[in-house]
Amino acid sequence: MNTPTLTAAEFRQRFGGVVYDAQVEPDGSVWLCIPGEPVSLNQWTRQHWAKTRSILLNMTTGLRILKTTCKLPCFDCAAVQIVYYFRTNRRRDQDNYTPKQLLDAMRRAGILADDNAEVLRLLPVELRVDKDRPRTEVFVREWRE
Repeated sequence: MNTPTLTAAEFRQRFGGVVYDAQVEPDGSVWLCIPGEPVSLNQWTRQHWAKTRSILLNMTTGLRILKTTCKLPCFDCAAVQIVYYFRTNRRRDQDNYTPKQLLDAMRRAGILADDNAEVLRLLPVELRVDKDRPRTEVFVREWRE
């Protein structure tokens, strides 16, 4: 799937001033911030396929722009830690927040070389609350056995 190249003005218009962010740490690990309330597995499976595709395309585009502008490396073998921040402090099933679409977007953006179990170690997902800034934070580091 080819992601169209966006100008800065098109990017701001599409993402409505919401900020994606990334930082490469001195040890080579990467921190990513994806804005917005995380979508549960129930929501992903029940929504129309075109909406799912649009969300995945937007996430891939945002991550691809981050990879280019922040000069993010491509990880061949990676350990990934994901922290979801929600607006409200209600009970949530941790298993219902699987990062499949996020990992697919990271692979398509070129941050991960592949997302299969042989080259990716997925650490347990954490659920936290931030009423002002719901978001997803991703920590990626090189993984060696």
